[in-house]
Amino acid sequence: MKEILQRISDLEAAVQQLQQHQSATAPRPVSASRLLLELGIPDSLKGHGYLLEAIALSVREPSIKYAVCTELYPQVAKAAGTTASKAERCMRNAIEVAFDRADLHVLYRYFGNTVSREKGKPPVSEFVARCAAILRDEA
Repeated sequence: MKEILQRISDLEAAVQQLQQHQSATAPRPVSASRLLLELGIPDSLKGHGYLLEAIALSVREPSIKYAVCTELYPQVAKAAGTTASKAERCMRNAIEVAFDRADLHVLYRYFGNTVSREKGKPPVSEFVARCAAILRDEA
């Protein structure tokens, strides 16, 4: 009986070490820019900058995700000196690039089961809200 208890204890210790190792080997980005780059959105896209602004707004004011068309897009556009429709289109394009080019494992790490090739890319509001939540969780 002591041997069985010892083996269980050893297994629990091994599982705990494995979990610590996995969390240590999968560092999470500390900034919105690094997160977007890891997700496959190059900083050469206009949408990258617009998404950075949208994520920053969403981190500061989480309720903005419920007013994407009336609040988020106009504020991003105003900060960038463009129109809301152009900002929204550039953000959609950047997200599409990410979901076409990015490593599926990276997308699953951040978006979980909401990601699949069949479902396609998430809407801008969902993408921004998830990125903001990731950054808030890290802070």
